[in-house]
Amino acid sequence: MKWELSDLAGASDIAEQYGVGRAAVGNWAQRFEDFPAPLAHVGGRSVYSRKQVTAWYTGQFGDRADKLRERAEELERLAGELRERAAKYDR
Repeated sequence: MKWELSDLAGASDIAEQYGVGRAAVGNWAQRFEDFPAPLAHVGGRSVYSRKQVTAWYTGQFGDRADKLRERAEELERLAGELRERAAKYDR
C-alpha cells in the first residue's frame, strides 16, 4: 500500500495535533485495542497513518475533544490577559 508523506505521523506529531504528551499516544496504543497499528517502525519509533489516527480519535472522543480544546484556548487567552494586567501593577 502506498502512503502520502503528509499522512505519516510519529507519536510526537499525533501528540501535538491533540494537545497531549507523547506518552498519552503510547498509552492509547497500549490500552485501546482499536487504536491503529503502526504502518512501520523507524529508528525504534512507530509511524502511524494520520488519517487512521484521526478517524480513531474522532470515534473515541467525538466533538468533546474539540470543545475541550476550545475551552483550553479560551483559558490560555484569559491567563495571558491576567498576566498583562499583573505586569502593569508590578512596574
